Amino acid sequence: MTDAQIVHEIANGNNDAFTKMYNMYRTEFESYIRKRYKGNNEEIIDLYQDTCVALWSNITSRRLTSTTLTVSLKTYLFTIGHNKLVDI
Repeated sequence: MTDAQIVHEIANGNNDAFTKMYNMYRTEFESYIRKRYKGNNEEIIDLYQDTCVALWSNITSRRLTSTTLTVSLKTYLFTIGHNKLVDI
């Protein structure tokens, strides 16, 4: 499934697509954040969950669509996480 297809499916209420995306990037996201932030495991997991909720919200509100996605979904997700980390 392509990034555009994942976004399209999530926008249409397909929770399985969201779960697939969530599981696909979790380990890599947590590793990325650990290198930049000295928080504990619980904080990093919370950050990932908050990041995924923000992504889901952007998709379901149509702020992000399969046609407006100009970077990879992974890059978009990690950028949200990075911005949330900067706000801490």
